[in-house]
Amino acid sequence: MWIKTEQKDFLIVDVRPNPSEYKKGHIPGAIHIPYNEVLKSENLKRLPKDKKIILVCAAGPLQNLPIVALRTLGYDAHAMAFGYSAWIKNYRGGEAMKGVINKAAAKNYPLEK
Repeated sequence: MWIKTEQKDFLIVDVRPNPSEYKKGHIPGAIHIPYNEVLKSENLKRLPKDKKIILVCAAGPLQNLPIVALRTLGYDAHAMAFGYSAWIKNYRGGEAMKGVINKAAAKNYPLEK
């Protein structure tokens, strides 16, 4: 949404651990910092506190690891739903995840609010 509307109030951080994955393809404008190195002081200096920080990994789980720590440090950190797989048009893994979620939603499981 933000990329398509050309907003500039965010930074995408690709946190996939292997730099070769980033080199093979990444979201335009993203910088690469492996998830286990995000909290190093030299990498925190690369992250603006006046913009949203959008963390992205391959499918979602790794991008969530640094979120709480970043928020505690004052960053407006967020995770991209389904990670990089959601960015790739017709990516089989992303489509499979969406299908599982839609099937679970259709079962109308009770939620506690």
